[in-house]
Amino acid sequence: MAVRALRSFGRSSGRVFFGIQRIRNPPRWGGLRGLKCMADTSEQGSYVTHSQPTTYSLGEWMTQIQSFSDIYFVVNGYRMGGSIVALPNLVAQWKPQTLDEITPSCLSFLELISPETECVVIGTGKGSTKLPLTIERWFRDKKMTFEALPTSSAVSTFNLLCGENRRVAAILLPAGSS
Repeated sequence: MAVRALRSFGRSSGRVFFGIQRIRNPPRWGGLRGLKCMADTSEQGSYVTHSQPTTYSLGEWMTQIQSFSDIYFVVNGYRMGGSIVALPNLVAQWKPQTLDEITPSCLSFLELISPETECVVIGTGKGSTKLPLTIERWFRDKKMTFEALPTSSAVSTFNLLCGENRRVAAILLPAGSS
């Protein structure tokens, strides 16, 4: 049921997500277990997944952001350009590339994660860590805990919380965006 809901969300959201990496053996809390993908990666509508982890230092099922630059992230050995959304068991490239491009409809996928995440870490790039008022209001209306940080700090925070087996989500804009 959740897989169907997320696939239909991915199709209906204007292709907010693309390029999915599902981490093998997801953590016990569930998250998006069994999700093949959420994003359409081609014009024909085919779905692509990568399921072979290459990092084992924190457990083979765990997402680890190993490095990043101004334009990409390296997650479990996969180089992912642009913005990403990271969960302990799933990573997806994300269409919005700046804070101004993030809308409440881009964030609605967070409501589908079950059980709920404890915290959403938002990496805002190099610029201001002040989120647009509409985004702050959306998080407060949904009663979700969030923290906006520069991307470098957000990556460290996400890796730390994942290492503690916490239910965390990260929305990370490239470090070069402002």
